[in-house]
Amino acid sequence: MKLRKNNSALTLIEILILIAIIALVAMIVIPEINRNRRALASRQACVANLEQLKQAKSTWATDNNATNGALIVWNDLVLSDGKRAYIAEKPQCPAYGTYVLGNIGDLPQCSLGTKFGHVLADKK
Repeated sequence: MKLRKNNSALTLIEILILIAIIALVAMIVIPEINRNRRALASRQACVANLEQLKQAKSTWATDNNATNGALIVWNDLVLSDGKRAYIAEKPQCPAYGTYVLGNIGDLPQCSLGTKFGHVLADKK
């Protein structure tokens, strides 16, 4: 009676090749995941800044009896000369965009806009 060898096990070389392939895929995927995570965090921080600017504009408009279309500038919102501050300092976009206040009734905007998702949703 002859015994048959079971050759279904992986050899050491096959296991090493498999580990190398997994490491290669991980080297490609992990940096992309981190880049996407940073982009998402940046977008969320920018939208939070835009929301803060929207609230500050609304409060300023109420305090100054301003109507839609009235012009507002940064000095109206940021503390200067002991006046009331609606925001402590001019916010900065984490992705190096610039903010535009717009007029009363308009949403503040980031220069990166819709291309990168730095947009405040109009909730009316």
